[in-house]
Amino acid sequence: MKKLLIIGILLLVLGIGLLVYGLYEDSLYMDGLSSLPVGDIDALLGLGVLSILVAIVLMLIHFIMKKMRKKHENTGTSKVSAVGARITRYLSKSAVKTDRDGNIVIKRTLLGNLSFVLLCLVFVAGGLFIMQQDETATTIIGIIAIVFFGGGGLMYVILMIRKPIAIISDKGITVPHGWGENLAAWENIVKIEVMEQVIESTVVTTSVATNTRTKQKYIGIFVFDRREIKGAGTKSQAITKMVTGWESVPALLINLNFSFLNVEYIAGVLQELHDKYKNV
Repeated sequence: MKKLLIIGILLLVLGIGLLVYGLYEDSLYMDGLSSLPVGDIDALLGLGVLSILVAIVLMLIHFIMKKMRKKHENTGTSKVSAVGARITRYLSKSAVKTDRDGNIVIKRTLLGNLSFVLLCLVFVAGGLFIMQQDETATTIIGIIAIVFFGGGGLMYVILMIRKPIAIISDKGITVPHGWGENLAAWENIVKIEVMEQVIESTVVTTSVATNTRTKQKYIGIFVFDRREIKGAGTKSQAITKMVTGWESVPALLINLNFSFLNVEYIAGVLQELHDKYKNV
């Protein structure tokens, strides 16, 4: 956020400088002494005014964002977030069901599956659009987008619909992955907690770069013995540490992306069942 203010100040100084220099050259031109043509003088004046206007807008955005951050609790954004949390909590309750064998099954919501399908269709449409540019590079990018989000996305959707997020039985928590599954026995589970990964990205708009930070939440299952859990070896743990920045990495991660489920609620359900079965 401070970068917006710094860029705004620099643009303001630049704009004032261009405007003053343009006015100076304009006065010389009126006396026939300027070495610049009238078009260049007009360009200087225009760039000066534009720089000042952009600077004012950036500084206003900076102060507005600063004020909104201080009053975040009273803003419409927080109210929308609260409504969203209530909706995901309601969907989470409906997603936790008991099957015929008495196991508790957590499945992705229909809304989540549809949102992922819609996202894939958007990327496929984008791929088709850029293929119309009749250039080799754009054609290759378009084909990759269609294959990856069309074929790969469809395969992922089929897997999501076919497999649940987790199955909880008296033996432990079973988490499907790919074509297989991992079982974390109750007696092997140390703890269950919500993990947060901070993702930083840079968005460039109108030649202004803005850094944004988003949080991605997972449910982490920590165990005493990792040897019976596939994909929880030393190498994968090191890679996960490097990507996420976590000091300790759980043996199993439950990803609720495109599920419209409340991470805290699902983690609470798993913790409650862990407390119930760990001493049985």
